[in-house]
Amino acid sequence: MPDLICFVQPGLENLCSTLRVFANERGMRPIIPVILTPDDEVLQDSTPIMTWLEGRHPTPPTIPSDPRLALLHWIVEDTADEYLPRFSMHYRWGNDLNRETLSCRIARRMTWGNPHDDHKGLSEMTLSRQSGFDEHIGLNDATRAD
Repeated sequence: MPDLICFVQPGLENLCSTLRVFANERGMRPIIPVILTPDDEVLQDSTPIMTWLEGRHPTPPTIPSDPRLALLHWIVEDTADEYLPRFSMHYRWGNDLNRETLSCRIARRMTWGNPHDDHKGLSEMTLSRQSGFDEHIGLNDATRAD
């Protein structure tokens, strides 16, 4: 299982280590979003989390009661959840210039305020983690337009 990359914000310093332990104990990948319900049920992915929250806290509703609007809601949700990541991954990591630029940007953000950190090493680590990811979402030499 690859290491977890996490941007630490004030008040969330332990989020990465907590998520890593939580995921490892359950044989899951340490990715966000994930929640543990009061019934010890693990939900990982926005769709089941949203459905669970809607069932537990129906007011105010997030899913429209009008069936036509609910259909539109689920089409937008499914598109954003299943298809837009392909576009974002392609435009972020689909060519050499974008890969180099984004990996350097991520490294700088991870070390913000610490001038002694190794930006180049973090950039290379980030880039190595993203290598091969595109194959899992259907991006390959046959489908890629560089």
